[in-house]
Amino acid sequence: MKTPTQYLITIAVSALLASVLNLAAVFILQQFGLIATADTDMKNLPYGFAVAFNLVLALMSFPVFFNLTPRVKANVFSSAASFFLLPLLAMLSLSLAMEEDGWSAALFCLPYFIILLVFFIRSRRDIHQASRQPGQR
Repeated sequence: MKTPTQYLITIAVSALLASVLNLAAVFILQQFGLIATADTDMKNLPYGFAVAFNLVLALMSFPVFFNLTPRVKANVFSSAASFFLLPLLAMLSLSLAMEEDGWSAALFCLPYFIILLVFFIRSRRDIHQASRQPGQR
């Protein structure tokens, strides 16, 4: 059974890895002249957006702690909702709020969701393995 500390580590690692991937992507896009080409003070704003999106998603991931309750942990749908529902709603609202650049908001959020999906699959596998071992409940 996962502890609250393990879930906090999952959220922190997901946000950190996604932020690093997003910052690398912004750097590459800037080097190719695809974004932030104007010579203004706002040239580095995409870096701030990349990190801010991941921080918002990390904060919205706190319902993952519902997986500590047996009722949520036992149901795959409830478990998936606790992992993804609030971050997905945050991503959609951020994408819609940006109107013209909504696709970039979705792209900034994509690494976080991929990493969170890996942790979700690993969590479900651990739960499944724990339920198959009769002596450990």
